[in-house]
Parts: sequence; structure tokens; C-alpha cells
Amino acid sequence: MTTTKITFEEIKDLLPTRTSLYYVDRNDSLDEHTKIIEKCIENKSADALYEAIDEWYQDSPFYEFESLDKDLVSDICSKFEIEEDEAEELLEEYRDEINDHYYSVDDSTVLKDLIRNTSSVEVRIPLYSNYDCINSHHFEGGYSYRESYFGDMVDVLNLNPAKVKKLLVENNVEVYGSFPNYKHREGKELVSYADFWQELENSSCGANLLVFTGLLNLQDLLDKDFKVVELTIPKGNNCGLFSSTYGGGSVLEMELQRDFKIKLDVPRKKGLTKYDTFDLLIDDANGYSIDSVYGMCRSFWKNEIKL
Repeated sequence: MTTTKITFEEIKDLLPTRTSLYYVDRNDSLDEHTKIIEKCIENKSADALYEAIDEWYQDSPFYEFESLDKDLVSDICSKFEIEEDEAEELLEEYRDEINDHYYSVDDSTVLKDLIRNTSSVEVRIPLYSNYDCINSHHFEGGYSYRESYFGDMVDVLNLNPAKVKKLLVENNVEVYGSFPNYKHREGKELVSYADFWQELENSSCGANLLVFTGLLNLQDLLDKDFKVVELTIPKGNNCGLFSSTYGGGSVLEMELQRDFKIKLDVPRKKGLTKYDTFDLLIDDANGYSIDSVYGMCRSFWKNEIKL
């Protein structure tokens, strides 16, 4: 039998029914690629990760091809009783078809393998407001509930403004305007009044935002194709004042007394503006990070946020 009489269809019967063209080492992860993860969250798509993987692993299939081709040459020689050099000529003749088959039966799961090797990601969720931000405690000099970032913080933390006023007055802090008595909030506060005062008193940086902190499981993000609409920050996680612009804030030790469910990219409640929203940010991918400023240990980030 001559090689010219052997068709690809005859060779195709010898091709593998499955291949793994991409090998992910157990030490390979996305731990050092948080900016790419951040881009996926911003774009609400995993495309940036797939593009990066294509670049990182572009040569991987060719190493596997060598092993697959070696087995195929042996099988061709055995089936058609031809010499090795004739079998190799056949491989070159049908190179494109053979490679296409290898790709078509590839069962590699590179992204899932990388995510499996990756630690949960440290995130912060800042409160944005039509009233911009809050300055350091000593620079503020006093507080008003109405039309202020301070008032937005009180509302989001579900504190009773009247009790907040009483707390401020007891600590010789100036207050301005009305602080209504919302008794329906009592017993439902997200944080304790003592923690709130400690956070406020120790605030020493300008342009602070109220931020909530936690961990995100990357597989959960991938399952949602990075389209995060609603999330729940679990009881026990921390929140506090932080400025990624200036690299400072407060002690970040207000502990959530109950789960806190929020929606992203929409006004927090009816009647508010497009600026009154929450955002989801990878901590070390945006300006100064909490980790770099405070040198936090992993335990600070506590529990995983639920999507």
C-alpha cells in the first residue's frame, strides 16, 4: 500500500477521541492578576481573562501535539504497514485537518483550573453619594444629617439620626440642623453606635468614603459571567472610612451586626440620583489599597460575599 492511497478519513479513525492541550500547573493562579479581574468586573464579561489566557498559553498545544503525533505515526505504521517516514509525510499532508481535530476534542478547562488555584479576592464596596465624600473628623469640625455624605452614611448603616446626634453632643461635637428620631431603625442597625463613633473620631484622612469589605470567590464571579447585580455582605465583616485617593482613613473596625444586601449600579433608593450608588472594586487594583496602607493580615477580610 502506498501513502497516496491513504485518505484523511482513514487516518481519522486513529485520532484520539479526547485531548488535553493545555496544562495548568498547580502553582499557576490569578493571584497576581487582579487588574485583569477588575477589568472583567468593569466590563461585566470574562473576555479579558480569556484574552490573557490565550496569550499566556499560546504555545501549550504545540508541546502536546508532539506527543499526539508520535502516537499517531506509530498507529499509522501499524495499520497500513508503512515506514515511519511515510507516516510522517502523511501527517504533514493532513496537518491542518489533524490539528483541527486535536482542538475539536480538547477538554482543557484552563480558566476553571486557574480559578481553582486562586485565593478568594479581597474587595471593597464603596458608598458613592451626590455629596461627594467626608473629610477627617477634625477637619469637619461638626456634622449635619441633612444633605451631607455624613447623613448618607447614617442612612446606609440604618442608624437613628437622633441617637447619632446624642452621641455627638455627648462627645462635644458640633451638630447642625435637624436629626429626626427614626425609632423604626432601632434594633436593626448595621453597626453599633460605639463602633460608629470610634470610626468617626479616628478618621484622619481627607476624601473618605464609607467602604464595606470582604472576599469574593472567583468561581462565583465566573458563574455569573462577572455580571454582578446584587450581593450580600455577611454579618461579621468590617466596614469603615477609607480614601483610595490619599491612602488613609480610619480604623475600619465597624463590624456588621447583620447581613447587608445591596444592589450595584443603581440608586440606593427611590428619589436618589445616579451618583447615590455602590460599587464593587478589587482592593489592590484601584489607587491606594487597604492592604498596602494598613498592612492588613488575611483575617481582616473575614467572610466571602454572596452573589
